[in-house]
Amino acid sequence: MLWQRIKSLFGKAKTPTAPVGDHMKLGKWGEQVAAEYLRRQGHEILERRFRVPYLKGEIDLITRDSRDHNCVVFVEVKTRRSKDFIPAEAAVHSGKRLAITRTARAYLRRRRYPARRRYDVVSVYPNADPGGEPVIEHFPNAFPERPLRRSRNRRP
Repeated sequence: MLWQRIKSLFGKAKTPTAPVGDHMKLGKWGEQVAAEYLRRQGHEILERRFRVPYLKGEIDLITRDSRDHNCVVFVEVKTRRSKDFIPAEAAVHSGKRLAITRTARAYLRRRRYPARRRYDVVSVYPNADPGGEPVIEHFPNAFPERPLRRSRNRRP
């Protein structure tokens, strides 16, 4: 881990090729590629694959964007083999967004971070040429956070 970090600081690391076969391996590869991309963009990686046991959902990457006043960024990474069927970013539907925002609120409560936050989506597509650079699309502020709904049974 340390050696990989040192290599990334002093030279261009060789981009790993996309795995063939298991879709879970492809997803992990996409998260790794997205993390390296965001690091090159000035993000500090705080967490990977953050989960809360009592909530449905997972946040692929949690970063801090130094260019955006140290905003905490919750990143959903979508990896697909091609754009032929449906773009990867279109797979972040309303249910997935709700799960991400709930998990993000739990993360912020635990870490006591300031309220400034953002939700990004990163789409990763392997290059058709073996050994070629993957195609990465970054969508900052991909979706807004819904306000919390108050219970109807509560009195003010």
